[in-house]
Amino acid sequence: MKTSLEHLPERKREQVAAIAALLSAEAPVEMVILFGSHARGDWVEDPENAYFRDFDLLAVTATEALARSPSLWTDMARRARALAGRTPVTLIAHDIKEINHALRLGQYFFIDILREGVIVHDSRRYSLASPKALTPADRLQLGLVNFRYWYPSATELWRTAGHAAGRGLGAQAAFLLHQAVERYFGAAYLVLY
Repeated sequence: MKTSLEHLPERKREQVAAIAALLSAEAPVEMVILFGSHARGDWVEDPENAYFRDFDLLAVTATEALARSPSLWTDMARRARALAGRTPVTLIAHDIKEINHALRLGQYFFIDILREGVIVHDSRRYSLASPKALTPADRLQLGLVNFRYWYPSATELWRTAGHAAGRGLGAQAAFLLHQAVERYFGAAYLVLY
């Protein structure tokens, strides 16, 4: 996992550092990881159209109870957004046991965070697991889990798009169709690769 924010402009580095400092001082976090477009370096800012990619942050907690505290994370997200200026903030929280279990199972979301993320706070009390080599049976099981989640989700978006189109809501129908296609593709990709 990366530890440097040097690929970000100074203003963004300062914003991320301020958010990490807030979370480490005010929330019981073990790690704070920047992931997504700002971690990869391919974020978009389009002031003319008021479009700004968000700071995606993962707060890693020691226990499930802390990760599942809605009032804590709602407050932390609100305060983080105040520090980020016009850049939106998406803050998610998961406990270290859940993350390490998902990493060992090869869950793509956490694998991507491990591969592309930037750790901006680390208590050094815990470490992230290394993904294990999956057996064919493991890969089949993971494929089934992904398919059972993503395919019905895509189908529901497809149906909702049809409902929106039937009501003359073309823009909403197009958006929902786009989302459905992404999820159908994701389901196929996660099962086959």
